[in-house]
Amino acid sequence: ACAGVSLCLIGRLLVGPDLALPTSARDLKLVLLAGLCVWANQLSYIIGLKLADPVSGAAWQPSQPVLTAIFAIIAGYERPSSRRALGILIATAGAMFMVLHDGSSGVAPPFGDAATILSAQSTSLQGHALFFLNCCAASCYVLTSKQLLLRYHPACVTGWAY
Repeated sequence: ACAGVSLCLIGRLLVGPDLALPTSARDLKLVLLAGLCVWANQLSYIIGLKLADPVSGAAWQPSQPVLTAIFAIIAGYERPSSRRALGILIATAGAMFMVLHDGSSGVAPPFGDAATILSAQSTSLQGHALFFLNCCAASCYVLTSKQLLLRYHPACVTGWAY
């Protein structure tokens, strides 16, 4: 909350009071959507860390530019091309390998009965789903804030979202 207020004050100093607040109902909706994206991004990452390991959380983060490109193509902000599609496929394959490869070949399986092991795997899968949501929310924030940045100072837009 302190960062958001500080950025709004900086924005007001840089652009003056007239442009320090959203000027239309459409922009206010975009600001609310951007704030929701930041909230979902942070919440899903924190809960994901509780359910899965931090290495998996870090491995998911490079997927954000890929997801942003996919969402931008779907929304019509970017035009699809074979070069973009190839880049998305290569990045997706690399990210999937990092997330799904456990690196434990030759290592003894985890201790415990089958129910305990299955429960741990289910919890880890839930953590991965939350990391995916985290990355989707961050990508949506990028696309939403991009529209606002055409009309407002970056400090204002970021402050409003936080």
